[in-house]
Amino acid sequence: MIIGNDIIDLSYWLPLNKASNPRYIDKICTQEEQAALALAEDANLLLLRLWSMKEAAYKIAVKLGAERAFIPKRLESVIVSAKKGQVKSVWGEFLTLTETTPNFLHTIASNESLDIDRICSQVFSLESSLPEIQSKVVKTALLDKIAAHLELHTTDLNIEMIDNIPRLFVEGQLSGIDLTMSHNGGWGAFCVYT
Repeated sequence: MIIGNDIIDLSYWLPLNKASNPRYIDKICTQEEQAALALAEDANLLLLRLWSMKEAAYKIAVKLGAERAFIPKRLESVIVSAKKGQVKSVWGEFLTLTETTPNFLHTIASNESLDIDRICSQVFSLESSLPEIQSKVVKTALLDKIAAHLELHTTDLNIEMIDNIPRLFVEGQLSGIDLTMSHNGGWGAFCVYT
């Protein structure tokens, strides 16, 4: 199973009210998504969920060999239930699970069934607003979680970017453990498929 995730800081994005901008909507949403937004009770929150689903699915698509050019209309988000969704694309169909709180929206995506018992995820607040520091904090938290799970020391683990994809190395060897990291505004998140 391959996973992706995305987190959105609602305190930043909701006040921007992007759902009221027709040019923005036309740029990132398919016709079906636009129709769903037109009927939505909270179009702004729905737009952010659709975007988060696309971002999480796109991370999987890149791992499957998609070119690094995020063109949102190539992915179509479909709401299945209050938490479940599906993203359809030329790279396949991806299942999503979205957690929405008053502070953030976090989506996990998978190219297979979402076996949530096998996916370890964590969302946490970030003190720094600097993206490079946020990346380091999320990476450190992920390594701490994996080390505890594998009963290793964090010095035995390393995450390296290979073709812009985070890959886990255990004792210097590339592992088959899939992981994904995200940060936005005041929030960080990671998922690892165990």
